[in-house]
Amino acid sequence: ITKIPHAAITLEYADYLQRLQDAGTTIRVKLFMSCETGPLKDSFNIIAEIEGSEYPEQVVVMGGHIDSWDVGRGAMDDGGGVMAAYFALDTIKNLGLVPKRTIRIIAWVDEENTGRGETTYYESQSNEQLDNHMIGIESDIGVFTPSAYSHTSDATPGQIAMMQDIVDLMGELGNGTIDLVEGEGGADTSSLYEYAGVPVSELYTDSSIYFYYHHSVADTIDKLNSYDFGDCAASLGILSYIIADSDENFREL
Repeated sequence: ITKIPHAAITLEYADYLQRLQDAGTTIRVKLFMSCETGPLKDSFNIIAEIEGSEYPEQVVVMGGHIDSWDVGRGAMDDGGGVMAAYFALDTIKNLGLVPKRTIRIIAWVDEENTGRGETTYYESQSNEQLDNHMIGIESDIGVFTPSAYSHTSDATPGQIAMMQDIVDLMGELGNGTIDLVEGEGGADTSSLYEYAGVPVSELYTDSSIYFYYHHSVADTIDKLNSYDFGDCAASLGILSYIIADSDENFREL
């Protein structure tokens, strides 16, 4: 198949072109693109965990992807998501909490290109290990004000009920309400879900300005709000810890 070059422009330029068109201006665009596809290089997922006290083989996974588009710094997509998961785990550790099941954070590589990070993690797990994955949670829509967690359409009533009870505990975070909505998981948990049936969830945020920065030179750390970031980390910690420490096996609900 012949490859067709394509490019993305920022919202500001898209709005500018729309204003010109609305004014009846004939628009001519010249694009200069210096990007290229180079040879593949070795890279590595980064994994850290707190081992469970009773069922260490059973795992709650959460994280984000550590790679980003080279035009920016990837603060929102997805460095913030990775660090929110890190601080969630770090807070659990500093509080001296040891869940019954293992909580594992993963900074996946290569989400933006081929997804090799998440497929390699999936392929590294045996069928027995995959069966012991309780849930995969991803944060990859910026670390703005947290607004909801998703569950897939095939989540069981018991799983939905537990997640609803958990998000109801997050009333002091964000704008005072964290919802549970039907949706999808993230790209980096897709193999776990599609090939191993692992339940997945994604942290949704108030992403009304996300695409001001997404895949652009503006995706830098100064866009992060420390309060929103802290609330994202706190919500990830609450969700992951309660599922990991529950007397009930989330997969069996």
